Amino acid sequence: MLSGIFFPRSTRKKRERCIRDFVADVNAGRLDRMAQFLTEDFEYVDVSGNRTVSRSEFLSMDTEFRRATGDPQITIGSIVHHDDEVLVKGHMGTGIKEVRGETFWRIFFDADRMCRAEVTRAEGQLTMPVFAARARAMRA
Repeated sequence: MLSGIFFPRSTRKKRERCIRDFVADVNAGRLDRMAQFLTEDFEYVDVSGNRTVSRSEFLSMDTEFRRATGDPQITIGSIVHHDDEVLVKGHMGTGIKEVRGETFWRIFFDADRMCRAEVTRAEGQLTMPVFAARARAMRA
């Protein structure tokens, strides 16, 4: 009940629309449209601490990740607003076993744009931040 006072329904609806539109653009590979939903300093982090630390790094690594893993498609299962964050349960669909399956995001906002997302997957499932860390290590 109190969340309605502190985070009005219009804010929750805008955030949910932001997430749904972002996922649609991710699935379609529309980088220019994906960028509008992220702050410049957007951070994407997994539970092991692997991360991308800017919007440009996220977009670059996401493109490489999708190219290398058969362009997995994200399906949103549920969206739950919790305090000033949004919890998303989804599924990655692809033929690659290490990528396919459930995924969970905890998303933080700065006004109407996402500023941080934390991804959690089952052990042994690949996250884009792990992929990015491996790609950086190979380039070093």
